[in-house]
Amino acid sequence: MLIGRYFLKAQKTNVLFAPEGLISGQFFLTQGFEQNLLLISGQGFELLVNEFGNLSITDPLARLLSRLMLGNAVQISVDSDSLICIPDHLAEFAQIKEQAVLVGQGKYFELWSPVFWQEQENRLMDAALNSNRFNLYNISFA
Repeated sequence: MLIGRYFLKAQKTNVLFAPEGLISGQFFLTQGFEQNLLLISGQGFELLVNEFGNLSITDPLARLLSRLMLGNAVQISVDSDSLICIPDHLAEFAQIKEQAVLVGQGKYFELWSPVFWQEQENRLMDAALNSNRFNLYNISFA
């Protein structure tokens, strides 16, 4: 289960140091939906690729989504030193430089620049909006 929020510092350009033991092995890094990046396990990415295989190639939105998620994806290895190497095109898209915020989403992580993450946090801290905007989701603990 990939949960929590972690503040990462760059060891050098486009190389982030993750907390020891948090993640290791083969991952895929791709463009997210909100000027962020998605860090997905190899197994999770394989499931995602299979889902795309079920979409119609004649559907223009399906092709566009596939280009976004698969066309920008790169396979990375998070080594024993817990280093995450971000390719230039993805670092530029997400504007990740010296620092990043790693946010667990259960089955994957989001990777944010601190500036864009602060915008998300501001939205999340609006209690008046939160009490109503999520009521469409049927979430229970049972």
